[in-house]
Amino acid sequence: MKRERRLYSHGAGSYRGLPEREAYLTFVEAIEGIIAEEQNIFWRDRGNNLPTHPGNADADARYINAKSTHRAPSNGKMSADRGVGTPAGVE
Repeated sequence: MKRERRLYSHGAGSYRGLPEREAYLTFVEAIEGIIAEEQNIFWRDRGNNLPTHPGNADADARYINAKSTHRAPSNGKMSADRGVGTPAGVE
């Protein structure tokens, strides 16, 4: 953003020769684009990094593995404690 501001302030780069109003609108659009890109990077990285507790990384790994390997019962009957699978008698 600093670079974009300097270009705008000095009338350089894509701002060269533009009327003041058009240069300002171009500047605002460029800054909004930079902010949107930074937000995308922030949220993308935030979703990929699950928090780990100091000294408890093994427990976190076990929790993630157990969660990703859970499957519905293969016998086709409703699990009494979790409510997963298909109801008994339904084929």
